[in-house]
Amino acid sequence: MGCKARFSEDSFTAEGLPKTVTVYDALNKMLGLGEVSPRGTGVRGYYPYMHEHTRNDKMRRVAYMHLSPMIRERLRGQCATINEARKMVNFMTKARESELAPSSRGFYRYDSAIGIELETYGTISRDALISVLPYWARAKNDGSIRPADGTDHEVILLMPRSELEPRLFKVCKLLRSTGLQTNRSCGLHVHIDFRRYSEKECIAQARIMNAWLEAMQELVPLSRRENTYCQFGISQTSRYRAVNVLSYNAHKTLEIRLHSATLDYTKILAWIRLLELLRVIRKKPKAAGCIATLEQLPLATHDLIYWKMRHQQCNPAQYTQTLSAEQE
Repeated sequence: MGCKARFSEDSFTAEGLPKTVTVYDALNKMLGLGEVSPRGTGVRGYYPYMHEHTRNDKMRRVAYMHLSPMIRERLRGQCATINEARKMVNFMTKARESELAPSSRGFYRYDSAIGIELETYGTISRDALISVLPYWARAKNDGSIRPADGTDHEVILLMPRSELEPRLFKVCKLLRSTGLQTNRSCGLHVHIDFRRYSEKECIAQARIMNAWLEAMQELVPLSRRENTYCQFGISQTSRYRAVNVLSYNAHKTLEIRLHSATLDYTKILAWIRLLELLRVIRKKPKAAGCIATLEQLPLATHDLIYWKMRHQQCNPAQYTQTLSAEQE
């Protein structure tokens, strides 16, 4: 912020803009936005996420997140040219004409959104971590994380599903480069977009997903199967469930909390692909063991191979016993 660039009166008159304008003035004029200040600080500016946001503040957040990279740079204090100012005003006009409420069905112009929460810890400070994160990510503390050393960090990502792969790859590489790590106190939470569905439809699908995940719980480490923060069964009073339906009222999403923490791009993507498949399955699984249940799903061959390998990694005792019996 703080851009004080002034353009010639003739230039702005030709564009139908005020005679004197800053990037801040244009943004405030077109969307009615104001600066906000994070709790406990005196620094004011535009922040993608803040817990104390009201519904109108969320409109600010969504508008900020969808500004083009050029505009975001100008909002950080660099002076804009008349051409850039015109592009910004055109963009904000379109944003204002859209349905700005995050919960509305028509706002996101891509297929669906995906949210990911990565619980980690490391010696990097919160401010330093925030400074290197892309605009569609944020970091905060999480009291459930027990870091071996350093500071606990929960990194939250929000992105269009169509851009999941490149963005997730980028942020996983970035977080590993900062020295962040995970342990058994950390988890991986995925938010699946349910804005186009009613709460009743969301809960019905949650019950189906819970049944599949419970039947395939051997795909995750034992520390997640017996974890008070991701218990099986649907609850409308507790969010500490493998499939959390309370996130529907808060975010219009279904939160899956079962997977163990990881910064491995391949593991996270494979888990999301499995959840997306369970998201559209309309029947609960037939009674069977973990692998037999997995084989009931229409998985691609490489996905099925991955999950069978993952099952072996999470349940080595089962495979040791089988090997011993064959040797005998």
